[in-house]
Amino acid sequence: MIKRFAGRALVVAMALIAGPSFAADAAPAAASAPDTVQLAEDHPTSYTVKPGDTLWGISQMFLKNPWQWPSIWHVNEQVANPHRIFPGDVLKLTWRDGKPSLERVENFQTENANVEVVDAETLKLRPRIRDTEVAVAIPAIPLRNIEVFLDDSRVVELEDLRKAPYVIAGPERRVIMGNGDTLYARATTPKWTETFPEFGVFRQGKPYIDPRSKEILGYEAKKVATARVLENEGNLATMRVLSAEEDIRIDDRLLLSDQRAIQSVFYPKEAPAGLSPDIIHIFGSIGYAGLNDVIVLNKGKREKIEVGHVFSVLQTGEVIRDRRQGDNVRLPPRRVGLAIVFRTFDKTAFALITRSTSAIRVGDTLGQPRIGLD
Repeated sequence: MIKRFAGRALVVAMALIAGPSFAADAAPAAASAPDTVQLAEDHPTSYTVKPGDTLWGISQMFLKNPWQWPSIWHVNEQVANPHRIFPGDVLKLTWRDGKPSLERVENFQTENANVEVVDAETLKLRPRIRDTEVAVAIPAIPLRNIEVFLDDSRVVELEDLRKAPYVIAGPERRVIMGNGDTLYARATTPKWTETFPEFGVFRQGKPYIDPRSKEILGYEAKKVATARVLENEGNLATMRVLSAEEDIRIDDRLLLSDQRAIQSVFYPKEAPAGLSPDIIHIFGSIGYAGLNDVIVLNKGKREKIEVGHVFSVLQTGEVIRDRRQGDNVRLPPRRVGLAIVFRTFDKTAFALITRSTSAIRVGDTLGQPRIGLD
């Protein structure tokens, strides 16, 4: 039994029991959101997280500028793993000192007990067994659009490729291997390492070159297969191809599998001023990108770019003729979209286009997002 000692406690408890249908605390009559945080029109007062939701999508429900999520997210210290949001969680918009705040609410009915109201003073909790799959925190952005870039594509230094083990032969002197085949690989060191028996088979692609400095920022490496070491002797290893998306060829490189926990807990955050990377490549395109396309930037960890940084996509303004003064004037850059960084390398980064109002091109520049403009 849980005794309630004040009438207000009954109101709070009933709000929790009501689950997704409860109403958020009303905003004070004289209070409004600060200029720096703008709530979306027709924003909900509460929302129950559903499978398939993303942090970016939920942010857009509550905010005009989704990257401002950290400004309103209130960490509830009574909830385990406060930085993770799971399907079934209830998010409630409240007001703290006249400012909007979003909280995750523990709901008795969705936790470990059924709740029965006995009388005006007592609640009865009855434990119940839940038979559900292990909850997975919602991702920040749609995984279907980026999962292939979390392990199957990466940017590597040329020296790392040169040092990597490589495919030296196939069975019966075949030069092309596929799924289920045996292949032979050779390490560049005197002895093959036994610490990591599973490798990705990668093929070197084009170099990424900084359009301004002409520095080689790294080389595209595309994963074509996964192979496991069966046995080794000295620097030679016999391997079995576990899966293959493309044919494996002689001289393809073996890199340790880069599988990682999907970063579902990072927050979209405004990129700091002073970071202005250029778009140097668009995956799956011959030069133009739109919503949900993946782009490559010419800056990375070296320039302090972080996963979660949100940028505006800027296109160079047109040059027009000022008829009054008789000279040419370049107009300010035009904002044509938003992009969020989801993976970083030393000198480059991958980002997803999350908003596009015009065709985005290789050569466009990214800048700090601006409230009221993006």
